[in-house]
Amino acid sequence: MLWDVTTKFNQPQLAALAGHAQLVIDVSWAEDSATLISGSYDHSVKLWDVEKSELVTSKVVDGLVQCVSYNMAENNQFFFGTSKCFLHMADARSEVCRTWTNDAMVNALHVAHDGLTVTTGDSKGMLKTWDVRMDACLEELTVLNDPAGHAISHVHASPANDGGDDGRFLGVNSYDNILRVYDRRSKLISSRTTRRGPNGGSNRYDSDQLELVCSVSGHKNRNWPIKSSFFRGDGYKYKLALPPRGWLQGGFGASSGSVSRRELTDAVREDFADTSGEHGSMDASREMLLLATGSADRHIYLHEMLPPNNANNED
Repeated sequence: MLWDVTTKFNQPQLAALAGHAQLVIDVSWAEDSATLISGSYDHSVKLWDVEKSELVTSKVVDGLVQCVSYNMAENNQFFFGTSKCFLHMADARSEVCRTWTNDAMVNALHVAHDGLTVTTGDSKGMLKTWDVRMDACLEELTVLNDPAGHAISHVHASPANDGGDDGRFLGVNSYDNILRVYDRRSKLISSRTTRRGPNGGSNRYDSDQLELVCSVSGHKNRNWPIKSSFFRGDGYKYKLALPPRGWLQGGFGASSGSVSRRELTDAVREDFADTSGEHGSMDASREMLLLATGSADRHIYLHEMLPPNNANNED
């Protein structure tokens, strides 16, 4: 279903794109919003013309399609992961043209804005970065999301800074009912391939790792592929205009960032008390990131994340 969301109320339905035989698990819009792709448990990925509400092409693969994403650098290309442990790259003008083999189901993916790398989250709880040009997984960037290896359900990046192509933070939902936020630092993964030495050799930047900034809880997965989203739009550089009310420190050894949690359901907002015993004051000079996550308990949880104050520092 497609809706017009340019108005605040009474948003009209524009189209119903029928064609999948089973659950549609993921969709991704092209950068110009003229087309979108959908992935389904019917083993297919479909490309749709939004204006005409017509199917353009369909790709059928082995396994359940778990996630899809456009290559924003090339509107004819898109990536998708499957339950058969494959990451595929396809072109609207041809069949599946590239395939990478993982050792677990590919549940989630994020494509860098330049299309050169893809970050995946899998059923073993691993975050992996795949270099499209080198046709390989960058082992030095592989991260275990949690010690118990719970499956990852969603991976996405924060909005880009002014003049940037990719956001600095990575949000990761997991089946342990925890949403983790990683700092990709100023050396973003999307430009990592340009920092390699002669003949493809690694340089000192390859030692950089994703750094866990904070972990938030309260939502429930209950075996559903719960997803989250950083706030986007013209006003995404939102600064919270409220007095400090006690910030929850990020858990699991990450205390450089702070978060506060709200529950939003049917226009009702509930602020949760700080039960951590830690209290801090908000630095008005630092911008707030808003992060919303779905939940199997039919609630939406909104988190206000205060990034570390070394956001713009170079190593």
